[in-house]
Amino acid sequence: MKVINVIYRGGAGGEFFGGLLQELDGVATKPLVHNATTERWFLQREDYQSHEPEVTRNDPREVQKPEWNKELWNIRLDHGYGFPINQEFWTDYCWNDWDETKTIVFLSKTKESLDYTQTLAKCKLVREEDREAGMNMIIDGILNHDQFWNRPWESQADLFALWMDTIPTEHSVLLVDPCELLFNNKEETKRELKRVVDYLEVKCPSNWQNKIESYRVKNRTLINNTIT
Repeated sequence: MKVINVIYRGGAGGEFFGGLLQELDGVATKPLVHNATTERWFLQREDYQSHEPEVTRNDPREVQKPEWNKELWNIRLDHGYGFPINQEFWTDYCWNDWDETKTIVFLSKTKESLDYTQTLAKCKLVREEDREAGMNMIIDGILNHDQFWNRPWESQADLFALWMDTIPTEHSVLLVDPCELLFNNKEETKRELKRVVDYLEVKCPSNWQNKIESYRVKNRTLINNTIT
């Protein structure tokens, strides 16, 4: 079986990007839900993410029972927050247990990029419906609340070290700045899309540029309407 892992910090656009990926030829599709009010996207998952209490508080080997597509590439999204709990399990589950893997990691290269995705996280994630998930991560010891919200550069550095420690060295990884891909401008989007499709060895769908441009504008509008 084959999997494309997308690892990203909250606010970076991973769910939207996962929705794009499933438009590729040879990729299994799943339902995608869009909340237009917060410009949030939700890709239906076959399993639990590493930070969810179902796997942080139980043996994930007993809980994770996904039905993956055996012929097509599967998309798997994760923040990786819960990788420290049962880390060997996640290394096998996301990488070693697959016949083929591709991994795309969203990593901001500049303070401006990280500040922008951090602002989006504040617009989208600081809501009553997300409070329980945040509290669960704090209780389970996998979310440093102060660091995540007040020291994002430190938070990203620690998460990146964790992600790379979990991914086996023999598996390939493509690092992508989410702002260059999704939020800055058309020229950078075009360049980064080429890197992505070259890595995945696929043809870039003709509608991706327009979809990303619409997503970019809507997120800017969200920030303007939310941050005063």
